[in-house]
Amino acid sequence: VPFRWGTAGLAINMDPDYGASREGSAIAQIASRYPAVDVGKTLFWGDLTLEGIKTVNWLTFLGKDFLARVMTHYGKPLNFATSLGKQVDGEEIPGGAFLQAGPEPLLGDEGGDKLEPYRQVSRTLFPTLQIPDSVLRNYDGIGGTENTRKWLNRFN
Repeated sequence: VPFRWGTAGLAINMDPDYGASREGSAIAQIASRYPAVDVGKTLFWGDLTLEGIKTVNWLTFLGKDFLARVMTHYGKPLNFATSLGKQVDGEEIPGGAFLQAGPEPLLGDEGGDKLEPYRQVSRTLFPTLQIPDSVLRNYDGIGGTENTRKWLNRFN
């Protein structure tokens, strides 16, 4: 099955009618306390992610087009064994590649620097795959527009 991108890990997919844009909403509080948990209205992101990826998670999948953009940006194929740090694993798969940030999914409130593998994956991918502001427009689904932008950039 061809794919653009995907993630696997801990996530909360909101009901389309949930008032997530309210500052201080329960989803904004969860997003703030647990940065490794992906939050959002799943169907909303479909059109926005034609240009880039929403986020990284424990497992991040890149389809062949996005993988090609990353490789073009770096001028060479990703060496999954050496270029992503010792806590990040990855490999090419049919139709693209996947990256694994650490041995298990995290919530993000564990303390210390356990989210460094997530940050490493994000720093590797986002120079070429971050959703442009012009596409994002004023989406405010994670506690308002400014909180949403902060959340989208939380690992960079």
